[in-house]
Amino acid sequence: MATARHVEPELQLELSNLERTIACINKKIAELQQQCETRKTDIVEFRKQFWADITIDPNDLLETYASISQQSMLLNSEEKTYLRAVKQLQLLQKIAASPYFGRFDFSEDDSGSPSRFYIGTISVLDEETEQFLVYDWRSPIAAMYYDYGVGSASYTAPDGIISGVVSLKRQYLIHDGTLQHMFETDVHIRDEMLLAMLSRGTDEKLRSIAATIQKEQNEIIRNEKHRVLLVQGAAGSGKTTAALHRIAYLLYKYRDSLSEEQFILFSPNPIFTDYISNVLPDLGESNVKQTTFIEYKRELLGGEWTVEHPYEQLERMLTSMHEADASRMESAIRFKTSPLFQTMIDRYVDLLGREGIKFRDMYAGGNRLLSGNQMTELFYGEWSRHPIPKRISLIQAHAEKELVKLRGKLVKQLLAKTVKSAEYWEGDSELLKQCTAEISSRLIPLKALLHERNFIDYKRLYLRLFQDPGLPEKLIGTDGLPADWDQIRTDTIESMESGNIQVEDSTPYLYLRYSLGGIQPANTIKHIVIDEAQDYSGFDYELLRRLLPNCKMTLLGDVHQSIYAHTRLELEEPGGEAGRQHQTGVLRLDKSYRSTAEIVSFTSSLLPQSDSIRPFGRNGGKPEWIVLSDHSDESIRRQIVSDCERLQRGNVQSIAIICRTAKESEHACALLQPHIPGIRQLTKETRSYEGKCFVAPVYFAKGLEFDGVIVYDIARYGRESERSLLYTACTRALHSLLLYDTAHPSRHPLLKPDTGLVDILYR
Repeated sequence: MATARHVEPELQLELSNLERTIACINKKIAELQQQCETRKTDIVEFRKQFWADITIDPNDLLETYASISQQSMLLNSEEKTYLRAVKQLQLLQKIAASPYFGRFDFSEDDSGSPSRFYIGTISVLDEETEQFLVYDWRSPIAAMYYDYGVGSASYTAPDGIISGVVSLKRQYLIHDGTLQHMFETDVHIRDEMLLAMLSRGTDEKLRSIAATIQKEQNEIIRNEKHRVLLVQGAAGSGKTTAALHRIAYLLYKYRDSLSEEQFILFSPNPIFTDYISNVLPDLGESNVKQTTFIEYKRELLGGEWTVEHPYEQLERMLTSMHEADASRMESAIRFKTSPLFQTMIDRYVDLLGREGIKFRDMYAGGNRLLSGNQMTELFYGEWSRHPIPKRISLIQAHAEKELVKLRGKLVKQLLAKTVKSAEYWEGDSELLKQCTAEISSRLIPLKALLHERNFIDYKRLYLRLFQDPGLPEKLIGTDGLPADWDQIRTDTIESMESGNIQVEDSTPYLYLRYSLGGIQPANTIKHIVIDEAQDYSGFDYELLRRLLPNCKMTLLGDVHQSIYAHTRLELEEPGGEAGRQHQTGVLRLDKSYRSTAEIVSFTSSLLPQSDSIRPFGRNGGKPEWIVLSDHSDESIRRQIVSDCERLQRGNVQSIAIICRTAKESEHACALLQPHIPGIRQLTKETRSYEGKCFVAPVYFAKGLEFDGVIVYDIARYGRESERSLLYTACTRALHSLLLYDTAHPSRHPLLKPDTGLVDILYR
């Protein structure tokens, strides 16, 4: 447990400190448990008495409303206090058996003996002495633990920069309340704790890295200088976990002005959302919204569309039987995600501000609220001096006033009809309440139409860009249009007329709708984190900037894993006015913590020579390039089953067979299911990351990691555009990488059979 330099008194001091800290935590747990039980009982009683304490005056509805509001506020305050206590209790219960993971001793300049600072997931205060036994890893002073070794150090406190000297830095492994290991970290070139953690097999969930945050990751976590932070990180460099810890850090530092509900985390797919789902709760933050960009867009589009998934788009490209079809698809995708198409829509919106918008009549139960002609006259007449979104807001407000009048009229009609009915024996206030509820229910569809601003046919306006042959030329000329524009027009019209919207149309359609006031910006969202940022187009980012105008952004990407047909996001700092406007900063992570040094060396051979990736320093066997002489299904099945059994005997916990497409993945899974118990196929419908053996298309395995990876057939990756797919597949492996090849190594267009990097085996 202790090294030779840890003399007995020092060890005894550490054991005593651990015992004291755990005792303090257990005391707090007992107190909070009692508080929670008491508050829970009080809230139950409060709810029982809620209506008894409200004064209902049928002659003064305003007084009744005020009474209900007052009681609701009291109940809400009690519930919030209870939930805060429950959250604190849960956090303390999590750390009780392992309250901290590090320590450093620091003395300020011109001060006496150094003070000891223990670092853990959350702070622990001894209320009797009013001293911190543990400091939260996010606290300002804890930054020194990650950024400095023994020697001169400083940190930024609320009152300014504090300088001094770190005289000791130590790490601990504590399990079930027992100190198992401790060692000085400043004297080790390699981080022993991190190396031990990385040498283990994968878990079903991503783990917190608070105990092993590296200096370059800490720079990402605590960066507050930039409105947009771009993180270009190599595969396995820890950019995702650093970003999750960044969310926890910002919520900690700005806890009085920033809440979990003001964050959105965009993941590449639902299974990745599940994979990372434990990290934020482990750090005490559990209510951050996690979604995918396509799901976010589907929410905005509503239920009127069947929206294509990006993976379906990619599958269309990869499985296209004809080069001409694939070329046309790629041309359509590139154009519809381009700045030129955005310019085309901007100019179209300007045109619609002068003419061309037709409004739908608004009806409620046979009663017309507003006619389309009335709205057209207001839009292009009385309110024409305003910007388009303002005009739409004025129409909505006008319609809502008319709706209030209509509701009052309909309630009176219903009262007159129902007061004669013998079934109503309650007082007048009860009758009024029932009639009002009935009319309100009838008006729900109209309220939804107003809320969604669906009194404009946005679909028809978007399709006009493709149906009106002269409109694109009028807006941007003919030079910028794709050569196969006529066929692209036809494909788009057919798709949207049938109720389907392809993914490349979803962003421009939403952009048009937003520009016409059909979507209101989400001003309450303050920060978004986007993983796999290289797979978003510039048009996607422009849409997000407009929908979320008060947002800061953290963008995580790896240009070498860009897999879609649209222009890649080059994670470079934008120059000129754009860079100044968005206050953009760029940080790079070029060290891979995921894979062994041998796997990193091999996968790096797929990259340009200038883009070298540094392995962390964990060694293993070389990747295996397995050349198959028999390409039959039976032979491939036997080889995979044999290799899976071999890997499992070598203590490889999780294995993925990664295929080029979903179609290939389905075939492989059907082939293997009778022979590998529990094998799972990962699809876009998969929501959980559980199991030991998986089959997945490469694009769905993005972001995930496995102890062992079998790349199904590298001969299928023949185009230069598929280099990123192959690189992505290979970089999923932590400890073992096997590449099956149904051709000959010397003929592969993307990989070189370098025996210094890979073992070539013939089967």
